[in-house]
Amino acid sequence: MAIGNVKTTQDHLDRLSRSNPTTAIVELIWNALDAGGSAVEVTFETSNLGGISAIEVKDFGDGIDPSELDSSFGKIGDSLKKIRTRTPEGRTVHGSLGQGRFKAFALGAHATWNTTFKRNEKLYSYQISVIKDKLNSYRSTEPKETTFHKTGTVLRIDQISDKKVDTLVANTSQVDILQSIALYLMQYKDVNVTYDRKALDPSLTIKRKKKFILETIQDITGEAELTIIEWNIAYKGKKLYLCDTQGFSRDEIDGIIKFPGYDFTAYLQSESIDELYKTNELAAKTLNQKYKALLDTAKDKIRNYFTELAAEEASKIVEKWKEDKIYPFTEDEISHPVKKAESQVFDIVAARVYEHHKPFRDGENDAKELTLRLLRQAIENKPQNAIKIINEVLRLPKDKQDELAELLERTSLESVLNAANIVTKRIDTILGLEEIIFSKEWKKHLRERTQLHRLLVHELWVFGEQYTLDTDDESLKQVLIKHLRHLDRSDLAEQIGDVKLITDEGGIPDIMMSRKITRPDKKFEHLVLELKAPRVKIGPDEITQIEKYAFSVIDDERFSKSDVIWTFYLISNDFSKFAETKANSDDRPYGCIFSKGNATIWIKKWSDILHEAKYRYEFFRQKLEIEASREEGIQHLFDKYENIFKTAKTSGT
Repeated sequence: MAIGNVKTTQDHLDRLSRSNPTTAIVELIWNALDAGGSAVEVTFETSNLGGISAIEVKDFGDGIDPSELDSSFGKIGDSLKKIRTRTPEGRTVHGSLGQGRFKAFALGAHATWNTTFKRNEKLYSYQISVIKDKLNSYRSTEPKETTFHKTGTVLRIDQISDKKVDTLVANTSQVDILQSIALYLMQYKDVNVTYDRKALDPSLTIKRKKKFILETIQDITGEAELTIIEWNIAYKGKKLYLCDTQGFSRDEIDGIIKFPGYDFTAYLQSESIDELYKTNELAAKTLNQKYKALLDTAKDKIRNYFTELAAEEASKIVEKWKEDKIYPFTEDEISHPVKKAESQVFDIVAARVYEHHKPFRDGENDAKELTLRLLRQAIENKPQNAIKIINEVLRLPKDKQDELAELLERTSLESVLNAANIVTKRIDTILGLEEIIFSKEWKKHLRERTQLHRLLVHELWVFGEQYTLDTDDESLKQVLIKHLRHLDRSDLAEQIGDVKLITDEGGIPDIMMSRKITRPDKKFEHLVLELKAPRVKIGPDEITQIEKYAFSVIDDERFSKSDVIWTFYLISNDFSKFAETKANSDDRPYGCIFSKGNATIWIKKWSDILHEAKYRYEFFRQKLEIEASREEGIQHLFDKYENIFKTAKTSGT
């Protein structure tokens, strides 16, 4: 008998062997699938007392040739599967680090691999054994010619003392194992896995399956794919598996969303998940922006899918209410996207009430109509308000109250309504700004500092959602103080003296905004705005003014420039010929008149600024079917900024 050593410590191997029984058996099934062949069999032996006494995992692959024994058993992180990325049948292998076999010792204290391989057209068998107390070594017998007819390996685990292992023969464990390998079995339909003498065949147990290609997600490599499966077997849960592009699970999350009435398994596949797995970043998943973006997108898609499904299932009852003319929404109303979302939530809740509240189900139509209108009113004002009606008036069973409360507490309807309101107001603001900046009558009277400037201080999103206000019509000294505070140098802010322009004059920029950025070499960007009344063309004098601000920052060592970007905008309706010439440069983008180090100066037209702002909201405007006009826009500005426009109204503009 030969003895081989594993090139790592016993402590490290002890950590690798720790696992719950289900995770351990799944890993051993993956190992068996990676060995090749078209089948894997998992069987259990029981003691006289009924507990599991031994476990066998059998594959029909090529067996383990003794020449590969050291690569297969003697190394960690340098498995033979790093070289053999596919099985002899062409299937992608799951593992590559040579760690999976140690999960056998999460189940028992002794493991043997009885393996048969082919050499020179003859079959040979031998045995490899490992005990839990000495995981850093293994023993192997001499290969002997055998009368077996097939190659393959049988892993036998015994000396089982943990009672938790007995759960492996429970139905719940079988369902968990099926979920773990379902995508693989659906991809490779010629592979058969039997578990406790029962075939694990997802095609026989799937009630409903839906696949989605997720829209482009920021910072995510390649396409992400989401598969949602509902089972026709006894399964209670809402689990998400995080998978690589081959469908191999790299992590899992229980209770991914709380949507009452549905149990499912979801599989999120992405190249980025494999990247996070290989760099060990899945362990700190909640801190990783890629992971968060993937997870948030998947959650939204799952929630939207089941919302639509529940509404569809409620449609038969809803159709009856429509026939009886007691349904509280008109056809015109639900043709609008926002009202459609509202009616979907209403349909789900009302259908559940109908199903579980006999007095409502058997009541007269007048009483039903009143109840339906009350529910609509409650959901429309605030979805959570409907909980009070469900609990105190309809008195549904406690478990059904909890289900509907969960649904209403997590509904995205309120967010949709709020978003629609924000988008409507912002589109009105853009149209109103176009009117006061471009119309001839307004251009004559609009005041730069007391009107346009005052209004824009409250509407900074026009220049980009990412910015926040730092200074408003304040001196360069205040600009420097805010800048130092951003860099956590408030101690210096208390000590600074006057800050002058490069020409030794005082200076007051109109607005300075800031945003934190994620580039490794930069911390912040400051955006400094100089606004001109619409009737003023940008010319030499205006350009000189913005250059003074920029050059003063560049010249003053107190304005740290090593980890901060400084951007200066000079904005008005039009350019003089001088400014147009400056704006056109062979080596800079249109409008950029200066660029040095971390500082740039831009001259911009209001038409470009507002066009970019309008473009950002055009998609939402179309999807939400928002109608807007300049008349509504200017009225919105008058209503919102009555004090600012009081003088304008009295002067006739």
